[in-house]
Amino acid sequence: VTSTENEPKSVCRDYLRTKDFPSGTSCDGDNLPTYQDLVSANITMSTADFLEQHCCAFGGGDRISEDDLVFEQVRKFTGMSVSDFQDQHSPSQKALFWLVKVDSYPNLEDYLHIEQRFALSSIYFGLNGDTDWLECSNRANTNCSAPNNKSAWMSGVQECEWAYLSCDRNLFVTELIMPSNLAVTGENVPIISSDIGLLGESLEQINFCNNRIGGTIPNKIGSLNLLTSFDVSYNNLQGGLPSILLTNATGLEVFRVEYNSLTGTIPDLSLFRLRELNLSFNNFTGNVANIFADVPKLANVSLLATSFTGVFSSDVCNRSIVDPSSTVRLECPLNCDSVLENATIDSDVSNDCGGFGSGFCSDYIGWVDS
Repeated sequence: VTSTENEPKSVCRDYLRTKDFPSGTSCDGDNLPTYQDLVSANITMSTADFLEQHCCAFGGGDRISEDDLVFEQVRKFTGMSVSDFQDQHSPSQKALFWLVKVDSYPNLEDYLHIEQRFALSSIYFGLNGDTDWLECSNRANTNCSAPNNKSAWMSGVQECEWAYLSCDRNLFVTELIMPSNLAVTGENVPIISSDIGLLGESLEQINFCNNRIGGTIPNKIGSLNLLTSFDVSYNNLQGGLPSILLTNATGLEVFRVEYNSLTGTIPDLSLFRLRELNLSFNNFTGNVANIFADVPKLANVSLLATSFTGVFSSDVCNRSIVDPSSTVRLECPLNCDSVLENATIDSDVSNDCGGFGSGFCSDYIGWVDS
C-alpha cells in the first residue's frame, strides 16, 4: 500500500487473470507483475487509462508514498495512520488512491475539507458506486437527474455540489439522502463504510432506504452525534445495532431500520425528541416497558415481527387514540397495558397485529418461517 521507494507499477488482478504472464508472477500473491511483464504480454501504454481506472488504484500493486502530500493531509485531518490503509479491498484504501491518483479537485494537499471528501469517497466505494448506482455515479454514460442541477459523485467539483448531499454555509455536509439508487449487479455486497463516522461534526440526516445494502452498521456511526434522522430501512443489514448510536445521538427524531436482518438488544432509550421509530421485521430483543420508558414525544412506533417482550406504555398507546396522526403498531404478544387491554383491535386503535388481524400473532422467527 505504501512505500518510500519508487517501485514499478503493476496492474489489476482481475484483468491479469485473463492474460498469460511469465512464471514467477502471480495475480493472487505478493509477486504482482511489473511494467516489464506488461510489455512482454503486449499490454502497452495505450491501455494506461484502462489500468488507471480499473486496476492499479483499485486492488492492484501500485504504491503511494507515505510522504505524499495528499496522503499526509488525509492522515492529519482524519487522525488515521498508515496501518489503517493496508486492506486493498477496503473503501478507505480505494478512497485514498482515488484522492491521490485520480481526483482532479485542485490543491488537495492544502484542502481543509479533505476529511469530508475522503469520507464521502469512502462511502461511495463502500456502496459500489462505480458499478451499482443507478444514477449520479462516476461511471461513464450514467444519468444524474438529481434536483438543483447537482453533479455526479467523484466529479472534480467541491463535494457539496455532488448529488444527494446538502451542506451548510461553511460547506460541511448536513444531509445524505439517497434512497433507492442501487441495483446490485455483482458479487460485491454494498456496505456502509466505517469512515462515515468522520462526518460526525456536521451530518444530521441519513437516508439509505431500499438500497440492498448488506454487511453491518459500523460502530463508528456512533460518532454522528448530531443525527436527527436515520433511515436504513428495506436493506439487507445484519448483526447488532450499535447501542452507541442510540445513546450519543440525543437529538434523534426519526429512526427507521425496518425490514433488515438485525439482531440483539436495544438499550433503554433517553431520547426526548424521538417521535418516529420503526424496528419492525428484525430479531430485536428486550423488554419494551424498560426500553421505551423515557421517550416522551414518541408518537409513531412500529414493532412488528420482532422478539421483544413486555407491555408497551399506555402513554404512547393513548396518543394513537387522541391524535389521528399518531400510530402504534405492535406485534400481538406485546400489546398495550391495562388502559387499552379491552379495546377493540382495529387499525384506528393501538394494536392491529400489524394489519394482519388478531389471528396473526407470530414472533420474528414465526414470520421468517412463514
